[in-house]
Amino acid sequence: MPDFYNRLRTSLRWRREGLNSPAPTETAMTLTRKRIYIIPTMYGFGVVVLVLALLIGALNYQINLFYFLAFMTMGIAHSILLRSFLNLNTIHIEILPTSPVFKGETAFFRLRIQKHQNRGCLQLHVGALGQDEQADLLELPAGQTAQLLVPVKAERRGTLQLPRCKISSTAPMGWFHCWGYAELFGQTLIYPQPEIAAPPLPVQIGAEFNGNQTIRGSEEISGLRPYQIGDVAHHIAWKQSARSEQLSSKLLEAPAGEQLILSWDNLLQLDPELRLSRLCAWILAAEQQGLLYALHLPGCHLGPGGGIGHRDACLARLALFNMDMS
Repeated sequence: MPDFYNRLRTSLRWRREGLNSPAPTETAMTLTRKRIYIIPTMYGFGVVVLVLALLIGALNYQINLFYFLAFMTMGIAHSILLRSFLNLNTIHIEILPTSPVFKGETAFFRLRIQKHQNRGCLQLHVGALGQDEQADLLELPAGQTAQLLVPVKAERRGTLQLPRCKISSTAPMGWFHCWGYAELFGQTLIYPQPEIAAPPLPVQIGAEFNGNQTIRGSEEISGLRPYQIGDVAHHIAWKQSARSEQLSSKLLEAPAGEQLILSWDNLLQLDPELRLSRLCAWILAAEQQGLLYALHLPGCHLGPGGGIGHRDACLARLALFNMDMS
């Protein structure tokens, strides 16, 4: 008995302090009997009341049929209790790479779920603690895998860690609520929120900078890159695409003497977060127009370049930018 109460106190403290627990290091885990909890639902408590009423009636009025119904109901409840536990037991959960998102959006962490035993599971609900939404899985046959997207709100830029996830189910009859927790190491980048209605792209001529000048879309082609959704039609290299049978877009170079330099130092009049938002919007605009661009941050210069790889590298620098350097 002392061991039971020690485990109970430990589990309650774990639940209470779970949000402040050390960061996990594992990317996969398996739910076992020591990690699974189960309590009756409202329907389950209704069954308990029914059994008690049948037993009271059987004792008072000596009705054998009530004895039969009471013990039969208890046997059914015990079978459902065992089946509810087996529904979650030996579920293997593994986190997969997650795509970055912008601040204010919802990041979807990908989890791969597999049932190891020779029986499947039903009606799984997986959600991150502190989040309103969750992912649902109606059925997972034994030995097969499924992927779930667990939503987490991206409220600040930087690195977003997957919170502790709760895996729960009320299958098969809804009499018992069975759940467990998964602590996995999973991170994704949160880019700054792009500024809405950002000013036009700047042009730096020589050593002078005029924020009112813009790139006019020179037709000098510096290279090709794969077509991306959102590229304007006149930037598509139709002839080269016809020869290669793969749609490509032009990388346009600014006229001689003009460079598309997106510099932190040219936005000193703005708040640091607003500077990051404007640089983020300019990077997206330059990439959509197929222009070569460079990003200058304190202690970091990227480019000039273009393409998805260069765009993601610039956005990652903005996401991880140290505010103390501003």
